[in-house]
Amino acid sequence: MLYVEKDLAQCVKVAFDKWDSHKSKLNYQYLYVANMRLTPNEFRTAIEKGSSRPQPQNRDLWRLLTCIVTGRKCTYTVLPTTGVPDRDVMFKLYNDIGMYGVKEIPDPNLLDLGVKFHTLEDFIKDTLVPHLKI
Repeated sequence: MLYVEKDLAQCVKVAFDKWDSHKSKLNYQYLYVANMRLTPNEFRTAIEKGSSRPQPQNRDLWRLLTCIVTGRKCTYTVLPTTGVPDRDVMFKLYNDIGMYGVKEIPDPNLLDLGVKFHTLEDFIKDTLVPHLKI
């Protein structure tokens, strides 16, 4: 998972800022800008976490109290096809192999540079909840 708005710029900035002192370690290396491997069902579970809490009457207060999770039930549906054969092949390969193969995620090179990745809960709180207006 990559929280683009928060983590991508931070990773690029840290790599450029520390280039001179870490050039021998960074030169000709791929930097994998992702903080975790996450399945759709793990994402769904994180969104649902806390659903047994009572919901206060004040919607704004509820939004503040659920700053980590929504407490709402979610469904994850797999479509049999996207309708685009080449895209279906891509998704099958992704599901069979994964995006980064055996690469360790988060990338130890970025962690060694001092990158502090945001969490899935940060993304849900900051981006998903406001987008869904819940």
